[in-house]
Amino acid sequence: MFRNLLLHVVSQQRTAIAKTLFLSLLVYSLVSVPPILLGRLVDRTIQETTVSYLFYLTVFAVAFSSLGLERLFSRFLTIFSSRLIKEQYMASVNEILKKERKLFEKIKIGEIIDLFSRFIAGYENVFTALISSFSPSILAVLILLIAILYVSNIFVLATIIAIQAILFCSLLYFLHRYSNALKQYTLSCYQLSDEWVEILGNNKIIQGEFSFDQAMERLGHYVSKMAEKFIDKSLSRDMVRSFVNFGQTLSLLIVIVVLVYYLKHALVSIGSIVTVIALNSVLHAHMRGISDFLVDVRNFRNSYNDFQKIKQVKGYLKSQKKQVPQIENLRIKPITIVKGNNNILTLEKEFTLKRGEKICVLGLSGAGKTTFFSLFFNANLKYQDYVYVNGVPVSEMDSENYQKLVRLSFQENEILSGQGYHEWFQRNVDRETARQLLSALHLPKDIIEGERKLEPWSGNISGGEAKRLNVARLLVFPGDVNVIDEPTTGLNVSLSRKTWELIFKHLQHKTFLCSTHDLTYVNHFNRVLIIDDGKMVADVPPGDLENNPFFQKISNGL
Repeated sequence: MFRNLLLHVVSQQRTAIAKTLFLSLLVYSLVSVPPILLGRLVDRTIQETTVSYLFYLTVFAVAFSSLGLERLFSRFLTIFSSRLIKEQYMASVNEILKKERKLFEKIKIGEIIDLFSRFIAGYENVFTALISSFSPSILAVLILLIAILYVSNIFVLATIIAIQAILFCSLLYFLHRYSNALKQYTLSCYQLSDEWVEILGNNKIIQGEFSFDQAMERLGHYVSKMAEKFIDKSLSRDMVRSFVNFGQTLSLLIVIVVLVYYLKHALVSIGSIVTVIALNSVLHAHMRGISDFLVDVRNFRNSYNDFQKIKQVKGYLKSQKKQVPQIENLRIKPITIVKGNNNILTLEKEFTLKRGEKICVLGLSGAGKTTFFSLFFNANLKYQDYVYVNGVPVSEMDSENYQKLVRLSFQENEILSGQGYHEWFQRNVDRETARQLLSALHLPKDIIEGERKLEPWSGNISGGEAKRLNVARLLVFPGDVNVIDEPTTGLNVSLSRKTWELIFKHLQHKTFLCSTHDLTYVNHFNRVLIIDDGKMVADVPPGDLENNPFFQKISNGL
């Protein structure tokens, strides 16, 4: 299904190219007709109305032909190509990212989507500009045919032919200069699509034949190869714009001088002047498209350079990450975490956690327990170099490998959206095991059976239910190290007791840290950490707590 989806999108993309080329012929044929008709209308109006009415009609005719209608059809063409190329393609890319989200690192997903969007948008922009650059040649033929049929004056016809010849020759030179590059560009786009169908469609990343980085390298290879051949580095964007602007000005001056001469000698009608000026304005708009064409391609190449910069971000390349089979020890180096002007957590000594240890973390509300636990969350890029697993900094570990080894359940009552076991537990789960655990935590029947659809902040789940569901998710799939932040806060005595029993039962052979305000179960742990006012002030066995002043402070504060 995944491969068929991509194949369908690619086929639609190629069909869209053919449709757009055909439509461009039709659209630009229509664009060339109104100036002629407007000119004829002006001539007819002269015979029936006053000169003042003719003046306003002429101004309207020129403005409508050279600006309004041209922009209308250009916008229509852009929307048409966008919907068939960009939107369909990106919708499928987003669908891929949604279905295969386990393949990608969460903290980089925004950059990847943005980068890929720019590649596709660059493709669309260059393609649309390419169509626009062909339009003068299409218009040249059509306008000559229409001019022969509707313009009887030989001088006006000669002027139109001269304008068309200049623009047509300029276009031919441009296309000849870049013909091989255009062919390479088209082939690269097809190769790019086929490459992603091959890599993603056959799940080669999942099967281990490609890392995600290698897939992105393939993408970058085609873009770079195409762009280097396509861009003439000696041709600056400003030079092109200056050339086009100069050509437009010179062409318009020539047309005005010739038409004034013809009008003075009564060789042409007012309507013919309107026709030539309108056509000239339309053609100039397309000549500007040629310079924009180069700009779009240059931006397209810059997208690849941005990809190279993303690769250089520390900790990005998964292929270079280290794999750790299991955690024997976890160390946190001395660190101070600052928020604003305040030190919210200070570890003056190195903290070490050994395999099999069960640690209770105590402290009054706001003491820094949750901040301490956040150090175990590998999305905190600033602190990855302070955390070591088996002597390896977390910054050098594979992110997915770390997330499997270290599991967290924070005290915030956040839940995954969705309905049923797959969404709630994020992977395949034995439903009977999940039912038993959820039932033991006294959750409602519609949650136990996976029938209730949950949405974050929707209000259809209470804080206590969300907390127990989060604890259940961790207990069903524990890691080597498990971090649980205040699992029983807000629960009644009966539910608290049951929750503690399940935690110790399911994690009896695992390493875990647990913060709590419930001192009843402190003696079930190997070690007790006390955090007071952002500092770790005690790390002792439970038997040494009785005379500890900080423990007394906590006891009195609860």
